[in-house]
Amino acid sequence: MNHRRLVGTAVGAVLLLTAGLQALAAPAAPDVEIIKAEFGIFEDDGSDQLGFGATSEIPLTPGQPYGWLIEVKTTKKSLAIREEILIPQDTVAASGSNESDPAMPAMRESLLSLNERRIPVSDGMIFGERRIRTEDKAGRYRLRVYVERKLTATFDYSVLASVPSSSPEANSASSPPPKKTTSAGAKKAGRKW
Repeated sequence: MNHRRLVGTAVGAVLLLTAGLQALAAPAAPDVEIIKAEFGIFEDDGSDQLGFGATSEIPLTPGQPYGWLIEVKTTKKSLAIREEILIPQDTVAASGSNESDPAMPAMRESLLSLNERRIPVSDGMIFGERRIRTEDKAGRYRLRVYVERKLTATFDYSVLASVPSSSPEANSASSPPPKKTTSAGAKKAGRKW
């Protein structure tokens, strides 16, 4: 029996196995890279593009468009999106929670709305638009956006019944209005909510 041949074959097999495991362990390049995410108000001027002002305060005006813009780097033509709109516990008491029972913890948030769909990527941008409905209520909300099943952005925002004109922020010259941008990627959505 040739021991050199057996040892050489065993060493070769270990090297091949090690190289194969290293190849499997090497992280693959991500399909989608998130560059920037913003939340705010959309302004529809009648053209094929939407103006956008970054803000966390949305007026309770039926029909007011608001939502998010996310700049992405990807070769995909469309992306799977999941949106969850939540109401924080301190805004609305969780129904049926029993704070005296430690086995039944109170919910931290209540799911108000869930939406899943594919969104086309346009000039490196994706966006989600919603509109204030007549049945919407003033209050604090949280929006979670998942892109390709990964939590990408969490936005905390308030829907305001009215903006007090006597507030220090409204009269302060150091507090500019929300930044307005027009993005070529933020073309009008084919479907409105």
